[in-house]
Amino acid sequence: MDADDYFQKIYQLSLDNDVGDYDLDEALKLASDAVKKFPDNYRLLMLYGILLGDNNDIKGAEYQFMRALKASSNPEKEIYSGWPEEMVFHHMAICKEKNNEIEQALLLYFISYLVNDSNISAQAIESITTRIENADLIKAVINKLRESKKGAE
Repeated sequence: MDADDYFQKIYQLSLDNDVGDYDLDEALKLASDAVKKFPDNYRLLMLYGILLGDNNDIKGAEYQFMRALKASSNPEKEIYSGWPEEMVFHHMAICKEKNNEIEQALLLYFISYLVNDSNISAQAIESITTRIENADLIKAVINKLRESKKGAE
């Protein structure tokens, strides 16, 4: 199997819906094998990191995300502005949030929002701000950023 074949199979196993063949354990095993065979493939490293995060292995996920950033030859194109599954900062934020590191999660969601122009990251910020005290400044910043984006369009 080449790297794309691995990616497709792992992705299919990781889908938790009617389309996928959801089997997280099998997806993790296959992803582990894939990144050993293709250690410089940023897409496989990202996907493995996402799966580790889904399995609550936060440190392992962060390690794979950092490897993906280093492996990417063009992070601006490949990671920062790619499809949502490849938004490294968003997924790092998810891991921080799962680990109850809210301030770091907020920072990473902000970075993802700014770098990726990610509505999903903005929604995550809004969700977190409903759970913390004195979040008015954070809400104001997000609203101001959204207004400036609308004005630029």
